This record gives sequence, C-alpha cells and structure tokens, in this order.
Amino acid sequence: MSAHYVNGNLSLCPAIRPISRNVLHTLAPRPGKSASRSCRHLFALAALLGALWVAPHAHAQDALLTNGSFETGNLSGWTTAASGDGSFQLGTTANDGSGHYLTPGTQSFSVGPKSGFYYAVSDGSSPDNAGPGAHALLQSFTLSGAASHVLLSFDMFVNDYNGAGALNVGGALDPTQATPTQYARVDILKGTASALSTDVSDILVNLYAGEDAGNPPNAYTHYQFDLTSFLPTGSTYQVRFAEVDNQFVLNQGVDNVSLTAITPEPGTLGLLLGLTAFGGLLKTRLRRK
Repeated sequence: MSAHYVNGNLSLCPAIRPISRNVLHTLAPRPGKSASRSCRHLFALAALLGALWVAPHAHAQDALLTNGSFETGNLSGWTTAASGDGSFQLGTTANDGSGHYLTPGTQSFSVGPKSGFYYAVSDGSSPDNAGPGAHALLQSFTLSGAASHVLLSFDMFVNDYNGAGALNVGGALDPTQATPTQYARVDILKGTASALSTDVSDILVNLYAGEDAGNPPNAYTHYQFDLTSFLPTGSTYQVRFAEVDNQFVLNQGVDNVSLTAITPEPGTLGLLLGLTAFGGLLKTRLRRK
C-alpha cells in the first residue's frame, strides 16, 4: 500500500495503475466529497477488474484414468491382452547389481521407472522362452460434459533388441504373420474395439507408431497430445499401448499416463453476468456523485 495526496490530504488508498483518464476523472472526488469515498470507489473498481480477470480462468480438471503412474504396485485399472508369448507386466527397480534395471520377464536392460518405483512394460515370459508375441495395455474412459480440452500425456520408451529397426509399421498386431513385424504403437480406440485391433474403423487417432532410434536401453520420451477435436463428448473410448514382435525381444515401457478433461466451472458464467451487472450499477452510482 502506498501513501499519496488527494486534494492536499494524505491518503492510504492504494495507487491503482493503469486506469484510463476518463475513469480517473469519474472517480476523482468532487468538491465537498471526501477522499475516503474516492478510495472506496477505487477499491470497488479494482475488485471488479480482478474478478473479471479470474472468472474466465476458472476451470475444473477431471482425471479420466486411474493408476497412470502404476504406483499401486500392480496394473489395477488397466486391461492387458496378448497373443503368443509374454504380456504387459509390472516393471520395478530390480537391477543386475551393476546399475542396470531389468525387465520382469526376459531380464532385458531398461531404464526402469521414469519416476517412483513402478512402470508398465511389455515383455516375454522368461529369458529362456521369449517367443513371438503381441501385447496391449488398455484403459477405458468416458468423456461426459462439455470439455474445452482433453489432454493426454505419458512417458514411454521402446527398446527393440532385434537390431533391424522398425518393421512393417502399422501392420497387424499378430505375431503369427509371415511378414517380419517389430514395432510399438499408441492409439485411441472406440469403446467397442477389440484389444489388438488395427482396423481403421476402430482407431479414432493413432498417436505413435515405430520405435526409438539408437541402441537400447533407450531413455524415456515425454509425449503430450490435445485430443479435443477427436473425441466427441458423451461416448466411451480406450487408450491403448501396444506392440508386436515376431523377430526378437521388443520392450515398450510406459509411465506417468495422464488423461485430463478441462471444463469451465459451472458458476463461471453466472459470476461474469453478476460482475457485469455490478459494474453497470457502480458506473451509474459514480455518475450521480
């Protein structure tokens, strides 16, 4: 709070800038009016302007997924599906004693969890029995209400130990096919789609297809997407992480999955209307002073 002079009298009314010259002229004390009344007017105007700024920024954020960090110590909230050997499993901080994290099935090197103690990872059943497989990790969600934004984010790595790069990207999630196929993908599916479907009629949007470049183990990459334009409200969908490997081991690691619907607070519109009315009343009263 700053002290300044109004009509030669010391006032503790805070200086409010910037305010238009017309507003200052309206709020300036008239002959016979006290400086304290001018302060009250300035306080009212400041409160009005502050509330009008805050109101449009008032939003509710609804988390649409559960256990996205896997810190429950299991895959609760998620559904897994597999064809052939292996599955999506719970990865931990288990290591080989030399600082290398190990996947739970094939004991392949990985970077472990992105944060916390757990993550989800696709893997074969054991180091001695890593046959061809296709694996999916899914969770359903329902988008209700008028969301202004639907935001998905996650951390992911893809380690392909085959060494030949991604193969037949976009191909069927079928490890028995004759075509060499090694890649991972992330999709938003219709709520009725089967877990390993690659039918274009089941996929609302594909967000990732391929694998990480470089020699594994690869570090996590952070991904984020605005899905608002792809997801009409009032329907149920599935977020899916999936991979297929019919050549050699491929690990798809996932952590910190978040899907958030951002909607305006129900009272925001009423607050704006009320503040507008208050502003009009204040202006009328000031003109009468």
